[in-house]
Amino acid sequence: MGVNLNIGIIFLVALLISSESRFVNKKAKERRSATCYANNKTYNLGETIVYHTVTDPVDDAMCKMCECSARGITGCAHYFCDLGLGVRPSLCDNWITMEGKCCPICETCTKKNAKPWIKRLSSGACHECSCNGEIIGCQHVWCAPCPGVTVNIPGKCCPQCTPTTQPPDFTIQLSTTPSAPKFPNFPGFPFGKRGAISADEQPDDKENDKEEE
Repeated sequence: MGVNLNIGIIFLVALLISSESRFVNKKAKERRSATCYANNKTYNLGETIVYHTVTDPVDDAMCKMCECSARGITGCAHYFCDLGLGVRPSLCDNWITMEGKCCPICETCTKKNAKPWIKRLSSGACHECSCNGEIIGCQHVWCAPCPGVTVNIPGKCCPQCTPTTQPPDFTIQLSTTPSAPKFPNFPGFPFGKRGAISADEQPDDKENDKEEE
């Protein structure tokens, strides 16, 4: 009887292990086959689901990022979009949303080797823009007036300026025959008039010698 009891216990344990194994395999199969449906698309287990909320203007856009799990769509987080420092929505002609990307992207920045561009607003302001990966960057540019011919430069707000007006010439006319200097007409120049003695009035040294004898 003891032998039969042991056999029964062994059989029961084996049955429990088999049932548990089938239960684990079923759950694993369910997890592997779990899918989520959102945005008119089916997502597999572990994939990120992005819900875009594009507003007008686009800089107020938001998004919600979630995860497809065995329990359905979980782990959702809300984000406000930042288009970039100093970037206005009007500086890009076409903002688009991309699969897996939270915020709108300027379509130009989705292209390889995107070239810089300029954007003139209705206010007359001009901005020079370029792409750093998928991020747009713009800066406002002021152009000085050009007193001449201008040639536009692709991707630049300010044209190349070639002045056509020359500054006035200043000339000084020189005399070809300089005049002789004029001196004052009085006796004793340049020693002065008062106390001056002319050559005719100089005393004779010889007469002075005779008087002394």
